[in-house]
Amino acid sequence: MHLNRPTLSTKGGILFCLVCLFAISSAKGQNPSESTGLSSPSSFSEKMLHDLTAAMHDRVARNEKAADLAPPKANLAPPKADPGFDRIKRNFLDEILLHKGTSWFTQYLDSGYPIPVELREFQIEGPHPVSVTESEQKIGIKKKVSYQFRSTSFRQFEKKGGWGEWKTGIPASFTGFTMMQKGGIWQITESPAKSYSLLRNK
Repeated sequence: MHLNRPTLSTKGGILFCLVCLFAISSAKGQNPSESTGLSSPSSFSEKMLHDLTAAMHDRVARNEKAADLAPPKANLAPPKADPGFDRIKRNFLDEILLHKGTSWFTQYLDSGYPIPVELREFQIEGPHPVSVTESEQKIGIKKKVSYQFRSTSFRQFEKKGGWGEWKTGIPASFTGFTMMQKGGIWQITESPAKSYSLLRNK
């Protein structure tokens, strides 16, 4: 199933401008810090992370609909008989992904400092039914589904050096997520949110 292409959010306007700057700088063979007047890729990275975090917190505070962030070519339609399925999933995607221009962005947290990550041609595949074991049924788990993340390539923005080389595929720990329904309530059970988030800085 396919969704319509997301619209740009005014709350993410600052980051959108920065992303455009990245593209222009790359096309001209310039380091982004040269165009901004900032002294180094490190200071540019810190400014970008500050603006990104502020934009994401503003979105959550204002309860912006995460429908604007739903990746294209992703099946995000919940079963109609399962209340809350769509809301839980969209809130989760809102926390870890931001769509600007033709790319998707997330933020890796396990290096001691936040590292922006850009994804090309990002897609979500699913939902895929997951078997519920007898022991899981005994504790009230009724259903489980999984989604897989796919991208053709990705790159990271380092404090020293700016954007790195494009690598094929998707980051090894950014592979997808699993949802389960327990007691009539849907929840995320497995995800990369501990290592990737736009709302937190380590």
